[in-house]
Amino acid sequence: SITATVFGGFNATMALSSSGQPNGVTVTFSSSSFTAPGNGSATMTVAVGSTVAPGNYPISVTATGGGITQSVTVSLVVLAPSFSLSASPVSVSVAQGNSGASTVTTTALYGFNAAITLSAGGQPAGVTVSFGSTSIGAPGNGASLMTATVASTVATGTYPITVTGIGGGVTQTTTVKLVVVPPPNFSIYPSTTQGQILVGNSVSFMINTGTTGTFNSAIAFSASGQPAGVSLSFSPPSIPAPGGGSTTATVVVATNTTPGVYPITITGTGAGTTHAFTYTLTVLAPDFQLVLQVVQNTVYWGGQEDVSVQCIDSNGFNSTVSVSLGSLPSGITVSTTPTSTFSYSPGNPEGWIYLSVNSTTVPGTYPITLTGSGGGVTHSYTVTVTVLPVPTLAFSASPTSLTVIQGSSNTAT
Repeated sequence: SITATVFGGFNATMALSSSGQPNGVTVTFSSSSFTAPGNGSATMTVAVGSTVAPGNYPISVTATGGGITQSVTVSLVVLAPSFSLSASPVSVSVAQGNSGASTVTTTALYGFNAAITLSAGGQPAGVTVSFGSTSIGAPGNGASLMTATVASTVATGTYPITVTGIGGGVTQTTTVKLVVVPPPNFSIYPSTTQGQILVGNSVSFMINTGTTGTFNSAIAFSASGQPAGVSLSFSPPSIPAPGGGSTTATVVVATNTTPGVYPITITGTGAGTTHAFTYTLTVLAPDFQLVLQVVQNTVYWGGQEDVSVQCIDSNGFNSTVSVSLGSLPSGITVSTTPTSTFSYSPGNPEGWIYLSVNSTTVPGTYPITLTGSGGGVTHSYTVTVTVLPVPTLAFSASPTSLTVIQGSSNTAT
C-alpha cells in the first residue's frame, strides 16, 4: 500500500513510478497517480517471474507532482520454492539390542511442488536406519517414521544421524541424535555373602539393587536351598519400581538345626530378568574338644602311661563333660584324676588318665577309645598304648668247663 499525504497548501496531481526492480519483476499500481490536491493511496503489486534469482532487491517508489519528488524504498525478498525438513523427537534413546523411532516431517514452501526422497547417513556400524516411506509425494507435504535398530554390539554413546531430503532440485538436512544406552537391567549388591550363626539365633544383612538403561520394574526376592530349621525373610519382600533400593534379609536358625555349612541361593526377579547370588551359611552349635597329650611313647610291664586331657569349649559351650574309656585289653587298668567320675567343667578344664600295665599284658600296640559327652555333644578320641616286656640280661660262658694244672691258669669267656 502506497499512501501520499499533502501539507503546507500543496495542491497538485502526483504521478507514481517504480525503479530498481530486476529483470523478470513487474511492478504495477492500482492507480498510477493521485489527483490534486494529492492525498490518496494505491496498491503496488509486485509480480516475480520464475527466472528471477532469489535475493533481496530494493525497489524505489517515486511520486512526482507540483515540482516536488518524493520516494520510498520497498525491499523485495525473492524466495525460491523449497521445503522444510524436521524430526521429532530430535534425540532418541535406544537400549542395546533394541530400536527407537523419530518422525521426519516435510513441509512445502513458496510454491514448492515436487516429490521428496528421504535418506539417512552417519549411523555407526551395527545401527540400521529405515523409513516407513522413503518418498514424500508432491507437493512435498508429509511425514515418515524413521526407525533406528541398534545391535547389542554397538557401544553406548551419542551418534548424530543426518537425515537428508532431496526434491525439486532442493536438498535439506536435519540431525537426529541417537543415544545408545545399556539394555534395561538390574544388579544385586549384598552387604555380605556369608554368615556364621549359632543355633537358636538370627542375623540380618542388607541387599542393595541398582538399575541400568530404561529398567523400570519392581524386584522381588526369594531364597532356596536353606536346610530344615532355617528360615530366610526379606523386608520389604520387593523393591518397588523403578527397581533401585534395598531390602533387609533376616536369617533365623532354629535350635534343632543340624550344624554345618549350607549354600543358600538368593534370587531377585524383575521385568522377566533374574539375578542371584549364593549366601554361605555356617550353622554353629556350642561345642567342645578334648586335647590329649601322652607323656610316654611306650610302657614296660609294670609301668604306667600318663595321658593329659584338656577340655576346650567353643561357641558358648557351658556344660559338664564326662569322659569315659572304652574296653581295655587284658592286663591294663585305668585310674583318673581329679575325680573318679572324670568330669570337666569350664572352670576345671584339665585332668589325667593313668594307664597301668602288668606283666600279664601281651606286648603290642593297643588303641583305646576315649569318649567325651556333655551338653548333648559327644566326641570320641583314640589313645594308643604300646606295651613292651621288661628288659632282661642273658649270660653264657665258653667253655663251660676248665681244666687247670696246679701252678698254672686257664681262661673262659
